[in-house]
Amino acid sequence: MRRQSFCGFTLVELLITISVISILVSMTMPALARARGIARSVQCVQNLRQLGQGWQMYGDSNDGYCMPQVWFRSNPWIYWWGAYTNPPVYSAGLLYPYVSAEAGEGGIFECPEQPWGSYIPQGASRDPTTTYGYNGLCFCPFHSAWDASVTKANAHWLTLDEIKSSSQVFVFADSLIEWFGSPKNCCLLDGPKVPAGAGWTENKYPTLCFRHRGSAAVCFADGHADKVPKDSGHVTWAAGSVGYAGDGLAPHYVPNWESWF
Repeated sequence: MRRQSFCGFTLVELLITISVISILVSMTMPALARARGIARSVQCVQNLRQLGQGWQMYGDSNDGYCMPQVWFRSNPWIYWWGAYTNPPVYSAGLLYPYVSAEAGEGGIFECPEQPWGSYIPQGASRDPTTTYGYNGLCFCPFHSAWDASVTKANAHWLTLDEIKSSSQVFVFADSLIEWFGSPKNCCLLDGPKVPAGAGWTENKYPTLCFRHRGSAAVCFADGHADKVPKDSGHVTWAAGSVGYAGDGLAPHYVPNWESWF
C-alpha cells in the first residue's frame, strides 16, 4: 500500500507569509486613509456649495438682502441653521426653506471630517447643530454675534448686488473654536479682527478650521466652493488647525472694514 504524502507550510514559511501580508497592509493603509480623506473633502465642498446656493436663494426671495447670522427680534433667537432651543428646532433656521435639509448629525450642515462626537457641542441641549461658520458680520452686521459693537458703525445690511469682489468673500466655511484647549463647534465665521466700541480689535479666537489635510473648505459669495490652504493664512490654535485666511479682514471677511468707523 502506497503511503500518501501531504504538503504543508512549515512554521518558518507561515511566519514569513504573515510578515509579508503585514508589510503589504501597512503599505496600503496610508493610501486608503488618504483616499477616505479625499472623499470626505469632496463631500464637504459639495455641502458648502449647496449651502451657498441656499444663501443666494434667500437673497433672491428677500428683495436681494443677504441672510442674517442671527435674528434677534424673536424669542428664542433664530440662527441661520436653526433655533438654540432644547432640543434645537432646525426647521426654524433662516436657511432651512432653501436647502430642504436640517442641521444636525450626518447632514449637509456637518463636515464629514468633523463628525459628531469629535467636538464639544454648542447650545444648552448639547445636540448637533453645524460645523460650518457663516460670515454674517460682513453681510448683516446688525444681526450678527457682534451686533452690540456695530450699532454706531458706518455699516449696513448688504444686498447681493452690493458685495464687492464676490469671488473672494467667504460666505460659509469649515469652522471650529478653541474652548479651554478643546475643540468646540461654532456657527460663526470670524476673522482676525472683530468690532469693538469705535473700531476694530484683534480677535484671539478666529474660527476658520484647516481640517482637510491643511486646507479649509470654503463657499464664496459668487457661488463657487473650493479649499483654502493653511499656508495662505495664519493658525492661532495649532492643536485644532484653527485660524484665519489672508492677512486681514479684506478681502475674505469684511472687504469694506475701513469705512465702518
